Amino acid sequence: MTAVLPDRWRRPFASDWPPVIRAVVGVVLGWFVAAWVADVPYSRWGNVAAAVTLGVTALGAPVTARVRTLGGPPAWGLASAIGLYLGVPETNHILGLGAGLGVLVLAELTGRCRGDALTVVALAGVLVWAITFGTGGRGPAAVAGYATLGLLVSWPVVPRLPGPRRGLVPAATRPAVLTAVDAVAVVLIGRRGATASSVAEMAVIAALGWVALLVVARLVNGVRP
Repeated sequence: MTAVLPDRWRRPFASDWPPVIRAVVGVVLGWFVAAWVADVPYSRWGNVAAAVTLGVTALGAPVTARVRTLGGPPAWGLASAIGLYLGVPETNHILGLGAGLGVLVLAELTGRCRGDALTVVALAGVLVWAITFGTGGRGPAAVAGYATLGLLVSWPVVPRLPGPRRGLVPAATRPAVLTAVDAVAVVLIGRRGATASSVAEMAVIAALGWVALLVVARLVNGVRP
């Protein structure tokens, strides 16, 4: 993403920022997106959720940006957008977001544009905006929305989980399988968010879904980042 910028502008973004700085910048950006860009009056707790989510994403963004998947991190973002479309009450803005993410996926597939850590944070940022704006104050939909971020947020944890050193899937097909695993998980979680009757119920479903996603991703990938 930063490759399109002039060198003097690209260098600060492309440098490896200290983890604390990345996390703080992510927290501030998340709060800004939820409180000012989405500007939804009922979402004070949503401001905190957005800040924590982007803080965690920014902290692990360099690791996430290096993963080899079919379509890169934008493919995970597109899968999250599909999950959101199925799970949140307000969906008109998600259609445009999905179209934009589709363009990024094509750029990754054709080699025209390679994602970096800034791309990962930007993807999470627009998805957090879509979650905050689209849930309409419905708690279960908000929980499902954040859960649909899937491997885009949680990938840095995957190689650190216990398990076999070598992935159970051949290296040639691993990128496609990782993309498919995330897509299936987040779409199922998002769809469940449309019907869950309480926050507690959706939180349990989301937690179980994330555990399953992380375990399967770990078995597919092995310990290599």
